[in-house]
Amino acid sequence: MGTAPPRTTREERLPFSPAVGCLLSVLLGLVCAAACFALLWVSDQGQFVYAPDPFRVTRVWILRGVEGRGLAVSTTRPLPTASADETCTRTTVRFYFTGRAVPGADTEYCECYVRDGSSWVPSGPCGED
Repeated sequence: MGTAPPRTTREERLPFSPAVGCLLSVLLGLVCAAACFALLWVSDQGQFVYAPDPFRVTRVWILRGVEGRGLAVSTTRPLPTASADETCTRTTVRFYFTGRAVPGADTEYCECYVRDGSSWVPSGPCGED
């Protein structure tokens, strides 16, 4: 008859149980699948927009035009001086080009809005009345 394999010592074992290793493998696979899905979705749609509030928006879109190829990211955030009837937002746009970059393409601007009934109407750039 065969002999039983020698038992491993504590130093030769993994620092976690096989169940934890299996769980970590499944989680890593799900993260990779989600990343692939997100990349395919953005490629198909051309953009991804996350807007939890009307004046808090993050947008990522693909550049495929004459200006170059790459990604662009814009973030819009309300300024702390907002009131119930008037708010100003600062928008920052950053470009990440593949290949030849366009110098000075990144931009930042500020716009104000006033409440008109149940909607918001642009009132111009920040600092102007």
